[in-house]
Amino acid sequence: MQRALTAEPGVLNASVNLVTRSAAVRYDPSTVSPARLIAAVRATGYDAELPTGTEDILAESGDASPEIREARSLALRASVSVLAGIVAMALSMGSMGSTLVNYSLLGLTSVILLWAGRDIYRGAWKAVRHGSADMNTLVSLGTGSAFIYSVVATIAPNLFARNGMAPDVYYEAVIFIIGLVLAGRAIEARARSKTSEALRKLASLLPSVARVEEGGAWVDKPLAQVHSGEIVVARPGERIPVDGIVIDGS
Repeated sequence: MQRALTAEPGVLNASVNLVTRSAAVRYDPSTVSPARLIAAVRATGYDAELPTGTEDILAESGDASPEIREARSLALRASVSVLAGIVAMALSMGSMGSTLVNYSLLGLTSVILLWAGRDIYRGAWKAVRHGSADMNTLVSLGTGSAFIYSVVATIAPNLFARNGMAPDVYYEAVIFIIGLVLAGRAIEARARSKTSEALRKLASLLPSVARVEEGGAWVDKPLAQVHSGEIVVARPGERIPVDGIVIDGS
């Protein structure tokens, strides 16, 4: 993503933070537009949008925030996957080589892959489509190859049988890998949600308007409409609404 942004004409520098899912870009507005930068990000398989205002940040506080919802969804899918992995391991150890058990494990693993691991495979597909690779690609290759081998060994065991013994299958390994990857992402999402909540609390301390001089009079303007070079006044006891240089007072 960072390479795609810096490759755009007019971009001076770009920094991508995958933890906060944000990108800071310095660019020449006369050469490139924000819409073109967003298109460059989307061409890599990711989505992007311009940062929201303070009001939107505050509106996403609490349980409704995307980070909280994502963390809960990941935690649920990780928990179910790990429990399914324990069940799969118990079945495998109890009746190794049983056709009925293998088909049961095939069904259980398919559900986990399609439900719990759907975002992993979707992310891998997007990366492949755009000629790149990421963690999703690695996990998909490992679990996908183990799953395909296990399916073939279940449907046609004679292809891999040795000395009259049924071939091994690795359904429980596939499930556990998906579960552990999702557990790691759930922890990451939880940490990210705490960071976002701290930022929202800081944003709540900002005043919603600034008192700006216009035509010899003082008018209240929303912070988003305050521009560089304007004169802002802060009365005693008020919070400073924007960054600036003190030209009068102390």
